[in-house]
Amino acid sequence: MKNKTIGNDKFPAYTLQYKDAKGTYQELKDGYVSPSKLVDIDAKNRILADVYVFRDGVQLKWDAQGNLALRPGNNLLGFFVSKSIDNTPQYIDFKYLNVVYNGLTIDPPSQSGVPNQPYTFTAHADDPPANARVVWFVDGVQKQTGTDLTFKASFPAAGSHVVTVKLLDAAGKETHTAEARADIAAEGGLLAQLQKKTTFKEILLLNGTATAKEPVFANGAYSQEKLSQSATTATGLTWKGTSFTGTINAATGFNTASGTVSGTLSPDAKTLTSLTVTATGTGGGWGNVKWT
Repeated sequence: MKNKTIGNDKFPAYTLQYKDAKGTYQELKDGYVSPSKLVDIDAKNRILADVYVFRDGVQLKWDAQGNLALRPGNNLLGFFVSKSIDNTPQYIDFKYLNVVYNGLTIDPPSQSGVPNQPYTFTAHADDPPANARVVWFVDGVQKQTGTDLTFKASFPAAGSHVVTVKLLDAAGKETHTAEARADIAAEGGLLAQLQKKTTFKEILLLNGTATAKEPVFANGAYSQEKLSQSATTATGLTWKGTSFTGTINAATGFNTASGTVSGTLSPDAKTLTSLTVTATGTGGGWGNVKWT
């Protein structure tokens, strides 16, 4: 009793926490205002405690990324904290906390890039105040004020930067706020090098293959063609962070080829995580061939 440890075996200590814009967990306190509709809430001592979250008597479900969806305005959330014994949740605690989502988001919520390149952020508000004034910040420093929901920013230094937007009503009172993150790679980094590329071949050298399907002959023509790493080129390659799009304009073995290509790299730019190619080739003994 004097040590205040009695019952710790039945009711272990825990801390409710949320993940901020930098990906760091912070203590969740009553009245927390979330800048995002989706919030990652957990218990710090997860090895001993599990958390079940309820709103209006209905248990909320985490999405595939471990986030809960908030409603605009105040969310009165009930937190049932338990630990499992023989696969049965046993009571540790239950408490209500108010979590506020003000209905303001920034698109994109995160941005990968390189120094001194302009990137565009757009604010979306569910219920903005009349005659709202929009104020944009980078790392806490005011950069733009007015009525524009679009903000262009470049970042001279590599590292993680926080972009913040605030809506003020006609009286100057803050009504909404939201945050986004910009992860800027060093100029000499792999992503920076790739973002200077305007052709398709260099991307395919990252072990990416559009399709492993062999040609399928149907209705007098081959409907699919295996796409090798050196068979197709594209120009006009454009980048948005780690994602790219381009236009197919040549393919080995065809007189003409046209189509589109898009893909996404991993955050460190070392892995091609997705690649989509839709194109048509004509001539070269193949007839008309379309591959996706």
